[in-house]
Amino acid sequence: MKYVVLIWLLCSWAYAGTVFAKENISQQLDSKIESFLGAKSYTANKAFINIIFKNPKRFFTLNKIEDIKVIETLKNNGLLQLFYKHPRQLSVSFKTNGTPLFFIKLVSHALRSIGYYRYITKEVNSSLSSFVWTIDFTSDYAIDPTILYGALNKLGCSIVNVSLTDKTFWHYQIDMQNAHLSSVKLQDNLQVNLNRPLYPPWFNVSAIKKIQITSNAGNGWYPYIVFYDKDLKILKIRKINKKIAQISLNMPKESVYMKINDLYTLQNIGNGLKIIASGVR
Repeated sequence: MKYVVLIWLLCSWAYAGTVFAKENISQQLDSKIESFLGAKSYTANKAFINIIFKNPKRFFTLNKIEDIKVIETLKNNGLLQLFYKHPRQLSVSFKTNGTPLFFIKLVSHALRSIGYYRYITKEVNSSLSSFVWTIDFTSDYAIDPTILYGALNKLGCSIVNVSLTDKTFWHYQIDMQNAHLSSVKLQDNLQVNLNRPLYPPWFNVSAIKKIQITSNAGNGWYPYIVFYDKDLKILKIRKINKKIAQISLNMPKESVYMKINDLYTLQNIGNGLKIIASGVR
């Protein structure tokens, strides 16, 4: 009889634990959904929310909510408000534990790639454990988190947490462990023809030893070339205050990225450049 009671108790505890786990998952998910929609919209659409999120486990990985999957589901079902009747000031904060300069460059590139050029830095906070960059901009629509996720993912970054406060302030926590700039990787004997650059072009030079840059006819190029390490710390700057038709350079030790510019204006290389890489590192 004692064994029967013991087995019954064990089964009861296991069942209770399973029920608690399911309730806990549902509560976490509901709380996250309400934070994205606001209390009023959440309450008004609770029946529909219960249907589209009927399997809460689909939105969890390793006991953590997949915020982007939640947002995408809300968006696809017409519940997420990203557009406003009138332009308003919006804020976005980006948090990471990576290198600040590299991080800002990556996020800026991602924002430009999805059409966001006009914003101002509202605040920068840095500590030993994290770095937070907050921007402000005025618009009648917020940045779509799912589109931003795609842009950052192309740069080796992943969004690990998203939150929304006051309906206009989005917060992103970003993992940049595998981050890299969107740049052409130069290889031995590779030739790149650069035509009418709108922005100073970046190149990955980690695999080569030397580079030759030729300015096309009709240019008036005053070279301004910067070499960076993997964290975008400047290693070397080469600038020449006279017109140059061709220049050859050795790659500095530990250089990973190179940016080509003009000392005065990109219009001076409006006809393009020819770049030839050589050597193997």
